[in-house]
Amino acid sequence: MTRAVYISGGTGYVGASLLSKLLARAHKVRALARPGSERKLPAGCEIVTADALSAGTFSATIAPSSTFVHMVGTPHPAPWKGAQFRAVDLVALQAPVAAACTAGVQHFVYVSAAHPAPLMKSYIAVRMKCEEEIARAGLLATIVRPGMSWAQGIGGRSR
Repeated sequence: MTRAVYISGGTGYVGASLLSKLLARAHKVRALARPGSERKLPAGCEIVTADALSAGTFSATIAPSSTFVHMVGTPHPAPWKGAQFRAVDLVALQAPVAAACTAGVQHFVYVSAAHPAPLMKSYIAVRMKCEEEIARAGLLATIVRPGMSWAQGIGGRSR
């Protein structure tokens, strides 16, 4: 079954792999990219060039997607990036959740983080807040919680 999938965070290390797999399965894919990052997206996906931190970005671009995959976040999470987690990860989640509700998205997928991760308290706190926002919105959702070692192995650094 072909699906219309919208991906925010498609130019990141996980998003790029997911995009290729979705396109190989003949899904219609629309991906958000920051201005200047469009070239990182594979051929075959519809590119939405916009700012993931702007509330207006999503309301006009989600429909007619049936699935929304949200992966925008602070690159290379580290314990000292608490302010970035609040300014990027949380803000970038709020607008697409509201827009997904309005657009009638059938399935919202959020890539969170495994709990607990003792050194990453601020990161986990923001990710849990994001999960709460999705639940409060009443969206049918899948929350993916990869472990920190998994994330570090594909692009992050460990300390």
